[in-house]
Amino acid sequence: MAFTMPGCDSAPGMVESPAPRHDRRMARALRVEVTFLGALQQIAGRGTMWLELPQFGTVTRVLALLRERQPQFQGVEMTCLVNGMPSKPDQQLSAGDGLFLMLPEA
Repeated sequence: MAFTMPGCDSAPGMVESPAPRHDRRMARALRVEVTFLGALQQIAGRGTMWLELPQFGTVTRVLALLRERQPQFQGVEMTCLVNGMPSKPDQQLSAGDGLFLMLPEA
């Protein structure tokens, strides 16, 4: 069962980045693709975006970061799926995970 929680720029594809540096900060960060479904695409003004968060980020942390960077999401309830599967707020995320957001079903 998906949970509902009250309430960056997208690119058409991955852009190759230069060879990774041995930067400790980067080693502890992970990138998560956020996909906006339905009416949330209009609110976001895009279909997807990438967010970088601490290595042990959770769904709740992604939503907090999203609302911090995109104030139009303040107060918006969203249903969350991780890699297409229902998620819980404290679900840990891994590098490359996809977080799908949509408005709750009526």
